[in-house]
Amino acid sequence: MVNQYTVDTPYPVGPVHFYVKDYNNFLVLFDTGPNTSLAKEFLKKTVDFSRLKYVFITHCHADHYGLIQFLKENTDAEIFVSKYDLFRLKNLDYRIKMMEKILKGINMEQSAIDGVIKTLISFSKEVPVPDSLNVLEESKGILKSLDIAYIRCPGHSQSDIVYLLDGFAITGDVFLRGIFQTPLLDIDADFQDRKFDNYSAFCDTILKMKRIEENYKFLPGHREYIDSVNERVEFYVKKMCERLNNIKKFLANDDILGALKSLVGDFLIDPFKTYIKLSEILFFYDFYKNPTKLQESLQRIGIPFRICF
Repeated sequence: MVNQYTVDTPYPVGPVHFYVKDYNNFLVLFDTGPNTSLAKEFLKKTVDFSRLKYVFITHCHADHYGLIQFLKENTDAEIFVSKYDLFRLKNLDYRIKMMEKILKGINMEQSAIDGVIKTLISFSKEVPVPDSLNVLEESKGILKSLDIAYIRCPGHSQSDIVYLLDGFAITGDVFLRGIFQTPLLDIDADFQDRKFDNYSAFCDTILKMKRIEENYKFLPGHREYIDSVNERVEFYVKKMCERLNNIKKFLANDDILGALKSLVGDFLIDPFKTYIKLSEILFFYDFYKNPTKLQESLQRIGIPFRICF
């Protein structure tokens, strides 16, 4: 049996879930909660650190991997992250350099670029990271011994791992109920000279999630259980169309900066919001330029879709 636990976070998304599987002789933890005093105390009360052997992370956003250094210092557990997250964690300087190139490519002013970059750097410092982490993709033997499989389902982030065990799919933030998870702008770890194509990844992930739906119950990173892939996808597509249509006149003219200004106003007031909205706009822009890719994915899972712009 996989047990769910929930702890508060300081982030707008609200409380986060982590999951524990008891293998009789030891425990396996999926995600950790944020790097807060409250989460540390809750984790200590909830999980027997003397029995904790393995920790698997769905994706390296602060509310999901925030306590890996804390666990490294207080347990003997081995911690596993995707190679894509390891790239993010170990190559901050390069990612910042390439992110600056992307922002200059949309003619963002340097002062605004500096604000976004400062925000990204603060993100990286929010979570202490151990020097030694295990690479998930290189750990097939351990996964087999635990009877755990995984599927990479990127879109919200570049890694987004879904873990499969005991009839459950621990899905992180791949799909969430009642909220559209912004696909966050980042550098492509495979090519490293371009932004990651969240839109294409999302279209592929729809198909992956549909394939596992029949045999697994989805355990999300936040909020209530997800009963239906189609219901979640329809919600996401509705939100995408609503928000895209609000900035369509800018996208039609390839004016990313104009779309961004229409949503956030002064970039310097809230660099975090600027980064989030820019991530969203670039996702919608890719959708606007190639809507048939999403249309094809929706048709394959049985959702009729008429291009909404």
